[in-house]
Amino acid sequence: MSLYNVDDLNQVRDQQVAERRKHIAPAEAIIEAEVGKFVLDWNRRKDGPVIGRLTAEVDRLREGVVGPLLEKFDARLNDADREWIEGAFRLFQNRLLHGPIAALQEASKEGHSAGLRDALMRLFGLKG
Repeated sequence: MSLYNVDDLNQVRDQQVAERRKHIAPAEAIIEAEVGKFVLDWNRRKDGPVIGRLTAEVDRLREGVVGPLLEKFDARLNDADREWIEGAFRLFQNRLLHGPIAALQEASKEGHSAGLRDALMRLFGLKG
């Protein structure tokens, strides 16, 4: 049988509190990392629909140019020529969109993509 007084209990309590405090910093680091991941994902999700609309709009514009071009030269083109022309316009589209999309994604990582997102929507005539 053991006998404990208030000082003994205070010492046990202090040891327990000290042990728990060791875990605070690692727990806070985990929380901070997860919050960072969440914010990055949240911002990316806000930008995703704009990127989708932007890509769809430029697809529509590209098809509006390529379609009549292929129709005009249809009799003179073989399948390989058609594929090459379509591929060239797709490559041009990808290069055209790369800068704006990369800038939007970079701004999203920094947490301030709203202005750029709005500007892209206005510049390309995208509906919100």
